[in-house]
Amino acid sequence: MAKPTITSSKSYFSIGTIVALNVATVINIYGFPSEAFYGLTSITFYIISLIIFLVPIALVSAELGSMFPQEGGIYVWVTNAFSHQTGFLATWLQWIQSIFFYPLSLTFAAVTFSYIFPDYISSELASNKVFIILFILIIFFLCTFIATKELKNVGNISKYGVWIGIIFPMILLVVLSFYYIIRGGQIEMNLSLSNLIPRFNTIDQFVMAVSIMLFFSGLEVNGVHVYMMKNPTKDYPKALLWSCIIIGLVYVLGTLSIAVVIPSKDLNITQSVITALKEYLTFAGIKLMVPVLSVALVFGVLANTQTWICGPSSAINYIAKHGHLPEIVKRQNKNGAPTTILGAQAVIVTIICLIYVFAPKVQQGYQMLLQITNAIYLTMYLILFTSFLKLRYKQKNISRPFKAGKNMFQAWCIALLGILSVALSFILCFFPPSQLGIAHKRIYIAILVCIYIILVLPPILYRYKKKND
Repeated sequence: MAKPTITSSKSYFSIGTIVALNVATVINIYGFPSEAFYGLTSITFYIISLIIFLVPIALVSAELGSMFPQEGGIYVWVTNAFSHQTGFLATWLQWIQSIFFYPLSLTFAAVTFSYIFPDYISSELASNKVFIILFILIIFFLCTFIATKELKNVGNISKYGVWIGIIFPMILLVVLSFYYIIRGGQIEMNLSLSNLIPRFNTIDQFVMAVSIMLFFSGLEVNGVHVYMMKNPTKDYPKALLWSCIIIGLVYVLGTLSIAVVIPSKDLNITQSVITALKEYLTFAGIKLMVPVLSVALVFGVLANTQTWICGPSSAINYIAKHGHLPEIVKRQNKNGAPTTILGAQAVIVTIICLIYVFAPKVQQGYQMLLQITNAIYLTMYLILFTSFLKLRYKQKNISRPFKAGKNMFQAWCIALLGILSVALSFILCFFPPSQLGIAHKRIYIAILVCIYIILVLPPILYRYKKKND
């Protein structure tokens, strides 16, 4: 597909547009509690992650997106670097991690939704596995049904959901935290500047910290828009700089706002956002707003789920339409929705929910899902970085409206920085965080490894089958 021709300046993507896309893609308000445990140290973690993970991904994705602006995304990038089988593997990893992401985000929504009820009810529901599972399945199947329909208002639902369910609660959280501090509220976080320096005594303490890497993932999605900028060589670095600053500030302020009011020993990765808001609203004398904020947060998660539920599926469908997968995979309904893939997603999400049945606590099941999602997504990023380097040699003469590094030395530095951060994070994904108090760590690790292998095998086995057909 030829690169679209831009006929007027009105068609160009401004720096502000790219920044908005990046921020909307990366920010997840339900990621704050994971790092609130570290207090001021989280600031250092965020800065390091921005430099060694977010920036390399953004730069590499921007170059690849400017080289291949057509439909297909990472599949096209990796296929041009290696083969369509490897491209399928990368796309599969992107799709399967998104399936694990749905129960994660909907778990947060279920726990948050419980806070619309009185305290004695919400405290029970927030840790009730049956309630969590039923909520996830009902909402996900509803979103899947909607995804099969041609509804023009889905885009508006997603747009308003981001503002109502993410931006507004985040701003309120930060503003209330400042009010809380100014009015003399008890600060639970250690404010000593020496805490800015990370201190690790065991490997377990690394694990929760590296989960931050996944918070900064997703920018590869926006790399395909670089060619739409009027002067990508100059404007994209500016957009990247502002994106990193805004994303960093949002995560730092949101994380610290939770750490201020909730002691580290009481932090809960599924409840602490709404709990912190409840504490601040109570302190400000407006506790009646808790149910309102609960509904807003849930709406934000649901809108985000609705937005993403067909995205990775469309990538798999793109591969199927080009003859690389069985005919049944590319089946669509009259509205163009990939029904086979959407149905498969729903079945897999149902199976994933069984983790909650076997996990002793909801929080442990949530963390297990988070670590599996991390491991899968990081594998995809490893393929992305190696594809970037491969294409620098394989297709060195192709037009690159944006280049991540002016020469090969800079390109290698960017790629190696990303690869090293991904490799370290990947290894640590298989170790349970000490904060969760998991008794049988070897069993926990074994379960994670087995699930990871099972999820990565399908595209590899399919490639082997195709070779022998």
